[in-house]
Amino acid sequence: MAPTVAIPLVDNTGAPVKDDRLYATLDELVYDRNRAAQNPALTWRDIEIGRFFLTAHSRAPELNLFNKPRILLWPTSANASQRNAMDKLLLFLGTGGGRTWYIQRAANFTNKDNPGSSQDPKGDLRIGEDSFGNKPLVTAPGRNADMYESYLKALTGNNSPTSEGGAVKAYEVPGFGGNFKTKYTPVRRDQILTEMFDFLRWSVNSYSTGMEPKYTYLPQRGGGNLGESTAVPLIPGIKNDVPSTVTKSTKGFGRFPTITEVAIVFVAAENTGETLPDGFLKTKQMRAFMVLEPFSPTVGMPSWSANVRYKITGLDNFKADGAGMGFPSAGVNRASTPNGWVDGGHSTAFTGLGASL
Repeated sequence: MAPTVAIPLVDNTGAPVKDDRLYATLDELVYDRNRAAQNPALTWRDIEIGRFFLTAHSRAPELNLFNKPRILLWPTSANASQRNAMDKLLLFLGTGGGRTWYIQRAANFTNKDNPGSSQDPKGDLRIGEDSFGNKPLVTAPGRNADMYESYLKALTGNNSPTSEGGAVKAYEVPGFGGNFKTKYTPVRRDQILTEMFDFLRWSVNSYSTGMEPKYTYLPQRGGGNLGESTAVPLIPGIKNDVPSTVTKSTKGFGRFPTITEVAIVFVAAENTGETLPDGFLKTKQMRAFMVLEPFSPTVGMPSWSANVRYKITGLDNFKADGAGMGFPSAGVNRASTPNGWVDGGHSTAFTGLGASL
């Protein structure tokens, strides 16, 4: 038997005491490891608000209905040097079978000249051609496309090879039968997957300023940054320099305005002086302008300001009594005014209406 040997310590400070521990109930969050109040303090109201989302007894399975790995709901930077301790812990939990099961972001926001992949319609998911322009802003991580094309589509109806003999089969939903591809058609199934992927890539962990390294994925508010707290819609199948192919690709919502209504407002510019039976003066000359109604289903804080350019063609076809209304053949309006840090404002479904004016 080998003798027992004392292992000298580098110094006499010892290992740091861990602050984290197992909790019997959520109420223990009020106290630290010394049974003193947390600093900063947590109130009973804080605990009650979080009770719906938190639990001290997780029984959630790590596999989905198909006995396959779940995709981690924690997107992170593809650059490992931009991951903090919390990121690394969660990504460890999202790794299995020698593969990663989480969405990777191609690039975080740096400045106005380097806005990151949140401002590129194919920055985080590239299928086929590159994005707008001769050169994409960033290169999308290949693992994202692999999970989208070979994993999520396979679980929702696409044929996939089996481990037994290379035959192909479509997964059926256990206990229910059928699959998303059959229920929704292939195009709509792909649209659902794109919306899921798009929402997950930006809605969680968009800002991390609590520990080093600090980073922001969406453009920061304040400082005159364009596109504050926004993400352009994910359009994974758009072809290089061919905007018309948007209609042939699935598209996410992003955190970005979509035009739902257009109004033409007529204004009396000059009258004849004659009073009509209804009491109004007879109009001799009028003017007209257009108002666009933007809409975004992803409402709530943080407040955001889109960096968007609206282009309308065919305006010269609008006429009144057979006469042209004076509109140009095409009009472009860029709405990019930074909103800054606003509590409670600029975070509604119709954010951006004022900025377009």
